[in-house]
Amino acid sequence: MKYVVGSFWLLTVMLAYWLGGTSVDNAYSIASGSQTPIPFSAAQHPHKESNNKFELTKQSALQLETTCQEPTETALTGAELVAETKRLLASAQFGSSMAAVARGYQMVSALNAEQTLEALNLLDLYDDPESMRLVHMFLEHLASLSPLEAMDFVATNLHSARQKEMASFTVLRAWAEAQPEAALDWYLSDPDEANSGSLSHYGLMTLYFSYAEKNIEQAVSSVANRFSKTDYAAIEMAFSGIASSLKTTADFEFVLANLAELDNEKALSRVYLSWASIDPHSALNRLASQTNSESREHIKETVYRQWMYDSPAEASVAYMESAPPAERQSRA
Repeated sequence: MKYVVGSFWLLTVMLAYWLGGTSVDNAYSIASGSQTPIPFSAAQHPHKESNNKFELTKQSALQLETTCQEPTETALTGAELVAETKRLLASAQFGSSMAAVARGYQMVSALNAEQTLEALNLLDLYDDPESMRLVHMFLEHLASLSPLEAMDFVATNLHSARQKEMASFTVLRAWAEAQPEAALDWYLSDPDEANSGSLSHYGLMTLYFSYAEKNIEQAVSSVANRFSKTDYAAIEMAFSGIASSLKTTADFEFVLANLAELDNEKALSRVYLSWASIDPHSALNRLASQTNSESREHIKETVYRQWMYDSPAEASVAYMESAPPAERQSRA
Protein backbone atom coordinates (compact mmCIF):
# COMPACT_ATOMS: atom_id res chain seq x y z
CA MET A 1 0.00 0.00 0.00
CA LYS A 2 2.74 2.48 0.91
CA TYR A 3 4.35 2.09 -2.53
CA VAL A 4 1.01 2.67 -4.26
CA VAL A 5 0.35 5.77 -2.16
CA GLY A 6 3.86 7.01 -2.86
CA SER A 7 3.31 6.50 -6.58
CA PHE A 8 0.07 8.43 -6.44
CA TRP A 9 1.81 11.23 -4.52
CA LEU A 10 4.39 11.42 -7.33
CA LEU A 11 1.61 11.39 -9.93
CA THR A 12 0.11 14.42 -8.19
CA VAL A 13 3.32 16.37 -8.67
CA MET A 14 3.61 15.22 -12.29
CA LEU A 15 0.05 16.29 -13.02
CA ALA A 16 0.65 19.70 -11.52
CA TYR A 17 3.79 20.15 -13.62
CA TRP A 18 2.08 18.84 -16.77
CA LEU A 19 -1.02 20.95 -16.41
CA GLY A 20 0.65 24.22 -15.55
CA GLY A 21 2.20 23.97 -12.14
CA THR A 22 -0.39 25.84 -10.07
CA SER A 23 -3.66 24.53 -8.82
CA VAL A 24 -6.79 26.20 -10.09
CA ASP A 25 -9.38 26.59 -7.38
CA ASN A 26 -12.23 25.01 -9.32
CA ALA A 27 -15.06 23.84 -7.13
CA TYR A 28 -16.31 20.37 -7.81
CA SER A 29 -19.99 20.30 -8.57
CA ILE A 30 -21.02 16.74 -7.81
CA ALA A 31 -23.49 15.41 -10.33
CA SER A 32 -26.99 15.07 -9.00
CA GLY A 33 -27.59 11.77 -10.72
CA SER A 34 -27.65 8.40 -8.99
CA GLN A 35 -27.99 8.51 -5.23
CA THR A 36 -27.86 4.74 -4.83
CA PRO A 37 -25.62 3.78 -1.91
CA ILE A 38 -22.40 2.02 -2.91
CA PRO A 39 -22.04 -1.17 -0.82
CA PHE A 40 -18.74 -2.72 0.19
CA SER A 41 -18.45 -6.44 0.84
CA ALA A 42 -16.12 -7.98 3.39
CA ALA A 43 -14.03 -9.41 0.58
CA GLN A 44 -13.41 -5.89 -0.73
CA HIS A 45 -12.25 -4.45 2.57
CA PRO A 46 -9.81 -5.53 5.30
CA HIS A 47 -12.43 -5.12 8.06
CA LYS A 48 -15.02 -7.87 8.27
CA GLU A 49 -18.15 -7.97 10.38
CA SER A 50 -19.42 -11.19 11.92
CA ASN A 51 -22.28 -11.16 9.39
CA ASN A 52 -19.74 -10.88 6.52
CA LYS A 53 -21.06 -7.47 5.42
CA PHE A 54 -19.31 -4.13 5.44
CA GLU A 55 -20.34 -0.65 4.38
CA LEU A 56 -18.08 2.41 4.19
CA THR A 57 -19.64 5.05 6.41
CA LYS A 58 -19.63 8.81 6.45
CA GLN A 59 -17.99 8.70 9.86
CA SER A 60 -15.13 6.45 8.71
CA ALA A 61 -14.70 8.44 5.50
CA LEU A 62 -13.96 11.54 7.55
CA GLN A 63 -10.93 9.92 9.18
CA LEU A 64 -7.50 10.85 7.83
CA GLU A 65 -5.76 7.84 9.34
CA THR A 66 -4.83 4.96 7.08
CA THR A 67 -6.76 2.51 9.27
CA CYS A 68 -10.52 2.20 9.07
CA GLN A 69 -13.00 3.03 11.75
CA GLU A 70 -15.71 0.56 12.64
CA PRO A 71 -18.67 1.01 10.28
CA THR A 72 -22.10 2.30 11.12
CA GLU A 73 -25.31 1.67 9.25
CA THR A 74 -25.27 4.64 6.85
CA ALA A 75 -23.57 3.96 3.52
CA LEU A 76 -22.11 6.61 1.25
CA THR A 77 -23.84 7.28 -2.03
CA GLY A 78 -21.76 7.54 -5.19
CA ALA A 79 -21.86 11.34 -5.08
CA GLU A 80 -20.96 11.39 -1.39
CA LEU A 81 -18.02 9.06 -1.98
CA VAL A 82 -16.68 11.37 -4.68
CA ALA A 83 -17.19 14.40 -2.44
CA GLU A 84 -15.43 12.78 0.52
CA THR A 85 -12.50 11.61 -1.61
CA LYS A 86 -12.15 15.10 -3.05
CA ARG A 87 -12.25 16.60 0.43
CA LEU A 88 -9.49 14.29 1.63
CA LEU A 89 -7.25 15.29 -1.27
CA ALA A 90 -8.09 18.99 -1.32
CA SER A 91 -5.39 21.47 -0.32
CA ALA A 92 -4.25 24.94 -1.25
CA GLN A 93 -1.15 23.73 -3.09
CA PHE A 94 -2.03 20.22 -4.25
CA GLY A 95 -0.15 18.91 -1.21
CA SER A 96 -2.56 16.85 0.87
CA SER A 97 -1.05 15.01 3.81
CA MET A 98 0.11 11.46 3.16
CA ALA A 99 -2.52 10.22 5.62
CA ALA A 100 -5.25 11.90 3.58
CA VAL A 101 -3.89 10.48 0.32
CA ALA A 102 -3.72 7.02 1.90
CA ARG A 103 -7.28 7.33 3.21
CA GLY A 104 -8.57 8.50 -0.16
CA TYR A 105 -6.83 5.65 -1.95
CA GLN A 106 -8.19 3.18 0.60
CA MET A 107 -11.73 4.35 -0.07
CA VAL A 108 -11.30 3.99 -3.83
CA SER A 109 -9.53 0.63 -3.66
CA ALA A 110 -12.55 -0.92 -1.92
CA LEU A 111 -14.73 -0.38 -5.01
CA ASN A 112 -15.50 -2.93 -7.69
CA ALA A 113 -15.38 -2.01 -11.40
CA GLU A 114 -19.05 -1.00 -11.63
CA GLN A 115 -18.81 1.25 -8.58
CA THR A 116 -15.58 2.84 -9.82
CA LEU A 117 -17.10 3.59 -13.20
CA GLU A 118 -20.15 5.10 -11.50
CA ALA A 119 -17.89 7.38 -9.47
CA LEU A 120 -15.92 8.41 -12.57
CA ASN A 121 -19.15 9.37 -14.30
CA LEU A 122 -19.96 11.70 -11.39
CA LEU A 123 -16.74 13.68 -11.72
CA ASP A 124 -16.38 17.04 -13.43
CA LEU A 125 -13.50 16.69 -15.87
CA TYR A 126 -11.84 20.07 -15.45
CA ASP A 127 -8.41 20.48 -17.03
CA ASP A 128 -6.52 21.34 -13.83
CA PRO A 129 -4.37 19.37 -11.34
CA GLU A 130 -6.94 19.39 -8.53
CA SER A 131 -9.59 17.81 -10.74
CA MET A 132 -7.40 15.46 -12.73
CA ARG A 133 -5.62 13.84 -9.82
CA LEU A 134 -9.02 12.72 -8.51
CA VAL A 135 -9.91 11.36 -11.96
CA HIS A 136 -6.59 9.52 -12.11
CA MET A 137 -7.10 7.96 -8.68
CA PHE A 138 -10.39 6.39 -9.75
CA LEU A 139 -9.16 5.66 -13.28
CA GLU A 140 -6.05 3.83 -12.10
CA HIS A 141 -8.18 1.61 -9.88
CA LEU A 142 -10.60 0.88 -12.72
CA ALA A 143 -7.64 -0.02 -14.94
CA SER A 144 -6.48 -2.58 -12.39
CA LEU A 145 -9.93 -4.20 -12.47
CA SER A 146 -11.14 -3.70 -16.03
CA PRO A 147 -8.53 -2.03 -18.26
CA LEU A 148 -10.64 -2.05 -21.42
CA GLU A 149 -13.45 -0.22 -19.62
CA ALA A 150 -10.87 2.28 -18.37
CA MET A 151 -9.56 2.86 -21.89
CA ASP A 152 -13.11 3.24 -23.17
CA PHE A 153 -13.82 5.85 -20.49
CA VAL A 154 -10.75 7.82 -21.56
CA ALA A 155 -11.69 7.66 -25.25
CA THR A 156 -15.33 8.59 -24.63
CA ASN A 157 -15.18 11.17 -21.86
CA LEU A 158 -11.86 13.00 -22.06
CA HIS A 159 -11.51 15.48 -24.90
CA SER A 160 -8.48 17.62 -24.06
CA ALA A 161 -5.37 16.20 -25.74
CA ARG A 162 -3.27 16.41 -22.59
CA GLN A 163 -6.06 14.97 -20.44
CA LYS A 164 -6.35 12.01 -22.78
CA GLU A 165 -2.60 11.49 -23.00
CA MET A 166 -1.99 11.49 -19.25
CA ALA A 167 -5.05 9.33 -18.61
CA SER A 168 -4.04 6.81 -21.27
CA PHE A 169 -0.60 6.49 -19.71
CA THR A 170 -2.19 5.99 -16.28
CA VAL A 171 -4.31 3.13 -17.62
CA LEU A 172 -1.43 1.54 -19.51
CA ARG A 173 0.84 1.71 -16.47
CA ALA A 174 -1.72 0.10 -14.17
CA TRP A 175 -2.59 -2.54 -16.77
CA ALA A 176 1.05 -3.41 -17.40
CA GLU A 177 1.72 -3.75 -13.68
CA ALA A 178 -0.90 -6.48 -13.49
CA GLN A 179 -0.86 -8.03 -16.98
CA PRO A 180 2.07 -6.73 -19.04
CA GLU A 181 1.71 -9.12 -21.98
CA ALA A 182 -2.04 -8.53 -22.24
CA ALA A 183 -1.47 -4.77 -22.19
CA LEU A 184 1.14 -5.10 -24.94
CA ASP A 185 -1.19 -7.32 -26.99
CA TRP A 186 -3.86 -4.63 -26.87
CA TYR A 187 -1.42 -1.84 -27.62
CA LEU A 188 0.16 -3.58 -30.59
CA SER A 189 -3.03 -5.12 -31.99
CA ASP A 190 -4.13 -1.85 -33.59
CA PRO A 191 -1.05 0.08 -34.73
CA ASP A 192 -3.09 2.89 -36.28
CA GLU A 193 -4.85 3.61 -32.99
CA ALA A 194 -1.99 2.93 -30.60
CA ASN A 195 0.70 4.76 -32.55
CA SER A 196 -1.27 7.89 -33.30
CA GLY A 197 -2.58 10.76 -31.24
CA SER A 198 -1.93 10.71 -27.53
CA LEU A 199 -0.29 7.30 -27.22
CA SER A 200 2.24 7.08 -30.08
CA HIS A 201 5.50 5.28 -29.28
CA TYR A 202 5.58 6.85 -25.83
CA GLY A 203 2.97 4.29 -24.82
CA LEU A 204 5.66 1.64 -25.20
CA MET A 205 7.84 3.55 -22.76
CA THR A 206 5.05 3.49 -20.19
CA LEU A 207 4.27 -0.19 -20.78
CA TYR A 208 7.86 -1.38 -20.57
CA PHE A 209 8.59 0.74 -17.51
CA SER A 210 5.82 -1.09 -15.63
CA TYR A 211 6.84 -4.41 -17.18
CA ALA A 212 10.46 -4.01 -16.02
CA GLU A 213 9.33 -2.95 -12.56
CA LYS A 214 7.62 -6.33 -12.40
CA ASN A 215 10.30 -8.46 -14.10
CA ILE A 216 13.36 -7.03 -15.89
CA GLU A 217 14.37 -10.26 -17.60
CA GLN A 218 10.92 -10.87 -19.06
CA ALA A 219 10.61 -7.25 -20.19
CA VAL A 220 13.90 -7.41 -22.10
CA SER A 221 12.98 -10.77 -23.61
CA SER A 222 9.62 -9.35 -24.69
CA VAL A 223 11.30 -6.60 -26.72
CA ALA A 224 13.42 -9.14 -28.60
CA ASN A 225 10.41 -11.37 -29.26
CA ARG A 226 7.98 -8.68 -30.36
CA PHE A 227 10.12 -6.40 -32.52
CA SER A 228 12.57 -6.85 -35.36
CA LYS A 229 15.92 -5.06 -35.32
CA THR A 230 14.60 -2.56 -37.85
CA ASP A 231 11.84 -1.36 -35.50
CA TYR A 232 14.24 1.32 -34.31
CA ALA A 233 11.76 3.76 -32.75
CA ALA A 234 9.79 1.05 -30.95
CA ILE A 235 12.95 -0.52 -29.52
CA GLU A 236 14.23 2.88 -28.44
CA MET A 237 11.01 3.66 -26.54
CA ALA A 238 10.80 0.18 -25.02
CA PHE A 239 14.36 0.29 -23.68
CA SER A 240 13.86 3.85 -22.51
CA GLY A 241 10.99 2.62 -20.34
CA ILE A 242 13.00 -0.36 -19.11
CA ALA A 243 16.03 1.82 -18.31
CA SER A 244 13.90 4.24 -16.29
CA SER A 245 12.99 1.40 -13.93
CA LEU A 246 16.56 0.22 -13.28
CA LYS A 247 18.31 0.88 -10.00
CA THR A 248 21.47 -1.22 -9.72
CA THR A 249 24.68 -1.67 -11.69
CA ALA A 250 23.80 -5.32 -12.25
CA ASP A 251 20.46 -4.32 -13.80
CA PHE A 252 22.10 -1.88 -16.20
CA GLU A 253 24.80 -4.40 -17.12
CA PHE A 254 22.14 -7.01 -17.89
CA VAL A 255 20.16 -4.65 -20.12
CA LEU A 256 23.24 -3.40 -21.97
CA ALA A 257 24.39 -6.95 -22.65
CA ASN A 258 21.06 -7.76 -24.29
CA LEU A 259 20.79 -4.46 -26.11
CA ALA A 260 24.19 -4.94 -27.76
CA GLU A 261 22.66 -7.49 -30.13
CA LEU A 262 20.08 -5.03 -31.46
CA ASP A 263 22.48 -2.39 -32.82
CA ASN A 264 20.33 0.57 -31.76
CA GLU A 265 22.41 3.60 -30.77
CA LYS A 266 19.45 5.70 -29.63
CA ALA A 267 18.23 2.95 -27.32
CA LEU A 268 21.77 2.50 -26.04
CA SER A 269 22.04 6.22 -25.38
CA ARG A 270 18.80 6.23 -23.39
CA VAL A 271 20.04 3.40 -21.16
CA TYR A 272 23.30 5.21 -20.46
CA LEU A 273 21.44 8.45 -19.73
CA SER A 274 19.26 6.67 -17.18
CA TRP A 275 22.31 5.10 -15.59
CA ALA A 276 24.14 8.43 -15.52
CA SER A 277 21.22 10.02 -13.68
CA ILE A 278 21.90 7.55 -10.85
CA ASP A 279 25.66 6.96 -11.06
CA PRO A 280 27.42 8.92 -13.84
CA HIS A 281 30.88 7.62 -12.94
CA SER A 282 29.85 3.96 -13.32
CA ALA A 283 27.95 4.73 -16.51
CA LEU A 284 30.95 6.43 -18.11
CA ASN A 285 33.33 3.69 -16.98
CA ARG A 286 31.10 1.10 -18.63
CA LEU A 287 30.71 3.24 -21.73
CA ALA A 288 34.49 3.20 -22.22
CA SER A 289 34.24 -0.50 -23.08
CA GLN A 290 31.96 0.12 -26.07
CA THR A 291 33.75 -1.10 -29.19
CA ASN A 292 32.10 1.28 -31.67
CA SER A 293 34.21 4.39 -31.16
CA GLU A 294 31.92 6.74 -33.09
CA SER A 295 28.85 5.63 -31.16
CA ARG A 296 30.79 5.68 -27.89
CA GLU A 297 31.92 9.29 -28.30
CA HIS A 298 28.47 10.46 -29.32
CA ILE A 299 26.84 8.83 -26.28
CA LYS A 300 29.63 10.10 -24.04
CA GLU A 301 28.94 13.66 -25.12
CA THR A 302 25.22 13.18 -24.48
CA VAL A 303 25.89 11.80 -21.01
CA TYR A 304 28.20 14.68 -20.10
CA ARG A 305 25.67 17.23 -21.32
CA GLN A 306 22.99 15.71 -19.11
CA TRP A 307 25.36 15.43 -16.15
CA MET A 308 26.40 19.07 -16.52
CA TYR A 309 22.76 20.05 -16.47
CA ASP A 310 22.16 18.04 -13.28
CA SER A 311 25.46 18.74 -11.45
CA PRO A 312 27.51 21.29 -13.41
CA ALA A 313 30.45 21.63 -11.01
CA GLU A 314 31.04 17.89 -10.56
CA ALA A 315 30.50 17.13 -14.24
CA SER A 316 32.86 19.88 -15.38
CA VAL A 317 35.68 18.57 -13.22
CA ALA A 318 35.11 15.01 -14.43
CA TYR A 319 34.99 16.16 -18.05
CA MET A 320 38.31 17.98 -17.77
CA GLU A 321 39.99 15.07 -15.99
CA SER A 322 38.76 12.60 -18.61
CA ALA A 323 40.60 14.36 -21.43
CA PRO A 324 44.02 13.12 -22.57
CA PRO A 325 46.80 15.51 -21.44
CA ALA A 326 47.21 16.87 -24.96
CA GLU A 327 43.53 17.89 -25.12
CA ARG A 328 43.09 19.42 -21.68
CA GLN A 329 44.30 22.84 -22.76
CA SER A 330 41.77 22.97 -25.59
CA ARG A 331 38.94 22.08 -23.17
CA ALA A 332 39.88 24.82 -20.72
